[in-house]
Amino acid sequence: MMLISKNKSYFLKFLATLAISFLMIFLLLREPKDYLKADINFDNIKNNQVVTVSGLTRKDRQQLKLSYINRYESKDIGVFGNHQVMYMKSETFLDIGDFFNFWYANIGLTEVHQYLLYLEQIKKLPKKLILVQITTPNNDKGASIIDIRGELLNSIVNYNYYLHDNSFSFTEFLRWFWVYEIKEPFNYAFNYSTIYSRMKSFFSENQEIQKIYENRIITFSYECILNIKKSKKCPPYWRTKTAFMKDGSVFLYKNNQQVHLRPLIQSESKLQDVPVINLSNLDKKRIMKYIIAINKIAKRNDLDIVFFITPVFEKINHNTDVDKVMDEVVKNIPESIKFIDDRGKYFSESFFLEFDHPSDKYFKELKNKIILLEKE
Repeated sequence: MMLISKNKSYFLKFLATLAISFLMIFLLLREPKDYLKADINFDNIKNNQVVTVSGLTRKDRQQLKLSYINRYESKDIGVFGNHQVMYMKSETFLDIGDFFNFWYANIGLTEVHQYLLYLEQIKKLPKKLILVQITTPNNDKGASIIDIRGELLNSIVNYNYYLHDNSFSFTEFLRWFWVYEIKEPFNYAFNYSTIYSRMKSFFSENQEIQKIYENRIITFSYECILNIKKSKKCPPYWRTKTAFMKDGSVFLYKNNQQVHLRPLIQSESKLQDVPVINLSNLDKKRIMKYIIAINKIAKRNDLDIVFFITPVFEKINHNTDVDKVMDEVVKNIPESIKFIDDRGKYFSESFFLEFDHPSDKYFKELKNKIILLEKE
């Protein structure tokens, strides 16, 4: 009997030690709050230079932009959205003002709201115009519209906001707390690339960390961009395949020409009766709450703001359940909110680089619509 009791005691001690070790590793490898060490001034990047982000995690990539935003002057215009606007460039807006692309991963209205709250707090909102992209529901069954994806750096998220804003319920606070205090920190801490990068930075001096970021600026000739000739002076394709340009947009390897990056496949997803969708009639009020909350940020800072839904390339315009939810939202948008619904642009090949990535031609047309709205 004593032996069983003794073994039980050892087992409980083992579990306690394991739990404490697990917690210590979790705390050590949590997302770092020292993103300001990544000091790259996008303003100084030349036209024949890019910032390669190959090998960095999504949150590491956001650190580059946040460091720049914190340290340097705001631009006149800023676009906020997910990867669907990653090829939206400053050249399109030259006749309106300076432009920076804040696109990031798969953020939707929820995390765009937090992004803007943070920029408001540090007084780094765009000076004149905020553009907010909303993903068309048919792209991913509505997942990138209202989900809380855990995409942002935890250190810039203020989920306590939802405890004090009466337009949001306590449930909204719980959603944010679950994702940003439990789910995402756990996933981040025990990701193999995170463990490697955190251990490396833990044993490195700050100067070494800074050197790593500086080495990410790549210079090349236009012969390399156009792929006219192969040369040892040209950077490897993999280093420029994923890279930021000086305006925060993603670099196109072929000199920003109108090219289809992959064969342009029309989306033929069967979305009408699928068992799992990420948007329902219950989400209509929530979508509207976030649109209104984001609009308020602009208005209390005397800024113009335009919301727009980007299209995806489809064989037919699927009249899906998720699309119908967005129809109802658009129908009830207050007249005071400037809103562009471009879901109907699904059919034109020239508007797309990939089925869910609009081209420069589309963004130029969008810019013209924005100018007209601004004149009203």
